Amino acid sequence: MNKLIKFEFRKIFQQKSFYICMGVAVLLTLLNVVLMKNIASASEEIAFSTMSMTSKAISGSNFIMVMGIFIALYACDDYSNNTMKNIVSKGYKKEHIFLSKYIVSLVVSLVSALVMILLTYVLTISANTGTETFKDILPILIGQLFILIAYHALYFSAGMIIGKVGRSVAFNLVGPTLVVTVLTLITAILKIESLSISDYWIDSAFSNLVIGVSNDVIVKAIVMGIVYSIIFVVAGVLINKKKEA
Repeated sequence: MNKLIKFEFRKIFQQKSFYICMGVAVLLTLLNVVLMKNIASASEEIAFSTMSMTSKAISGSNFIMVMGIFIALYACDDYSNNTMKNIVSKGYKKEHIFLSKYIVSLVVSLVSALVMILLTYVLTISANTGTETFKDILPILIGQLFILIAYHALYFSAGMIIGKVGRSVAFNLVGPTLVVTVLTLITAILKIESLSISDYWIDSAFSNLVIGVSNDVIVKAIVMGIVYSIIFVVAGVLINKKKEA
């Protein structure tokens, strides 16, 4: 499997989609900083400081959306180019192919997220007017990264299962939000007033990770990130294993 991982790393950095998506992510980060600075200057109720912006670097700049598009393009690449059969014919097991692509795309996604966080920090370092320190937002960032891992597992598994770029991109853009809508509808139909089922979906956990949030919410996000990642990856491996190359 080490050969597959090395091969996937070489391949992912040769894809134009990687550089295009990274460029879009950087552009959205820049626009988000400029937009929030202008909004904050016109309203005293909105905070604009290094730590507040850094804590929203991946949750407030559409980074997850860009990641979803990139993962769909990468996961479906071998199916689109009809090269999956060639890889399988060389004796590699489907589960090893799946896991090697999963590991490589996960590493790239996490590194990209860290780059966006660092970029936001650098761009807003002159606006450090808040009382928070990096120590205050570190748990929030860790929670966000665990949820990002869950998003990645969902996007990647869906891409490998669907195998079609257009359908995978559409699913990654709409799927998670659609789940929230369905869960909210179920809660309303069942008239459950004590809790909202959608609170246990990754979208809600991600949006709840803001400055001032309690440690319980952060721990909940971390646990949800781990549990959902395991579910999505296991499901992806099992379903993809039965799929024709």
